[in-house]
Amino acid sequence: MSLRPSRTLLACVCVLYLVVAVSILMASFDGLPKIAALLLLALLLPRDLKRVGNAARHQLHFGERLAVVGDDVSWPVEQVRQLGGAIWIGWRDAGGSRRDLMLLADSFERTEDWHLCRLWARQRAAPAGESA
Repeated sequence: MSLRPSRTLLACVCVLYLVVAVSILMASFDGLPKIAALLLLALLLPRDLKRVGNAARHQLHFGERLAVVGDDVSWPVEQVRQLGGAIWIGWRDAGGSRRDLMLLADSFERTEDWHLCRLWARQRAAPAGESA
């Protein structure tokens, strides 16, 4: 399954940063702390937007298990959480670092892939012997 950067997630990140920036500007403290906080936001925003955009480098592969494929390497998905209209998956890369990815409906190139992934996540989260 091919992935692409979620426009919804990009918009949510931008709105969140905007709300924080306005809150800082409206805060009662003044001077240097405000400038420092706004500079920190300005440095962190491009990093977070890049992280959302990096989703396009990955693909999902259904085999015996769901796997995240990137850079010609496959990592098995270890954790799955379904949070309303989002699916949060987690895995460990070759170096043992924990990685995660938030998937929304517009993260998938095809709508059918989104429905298949949601169905898989529901079944994965159901206790053994019970249907979801």
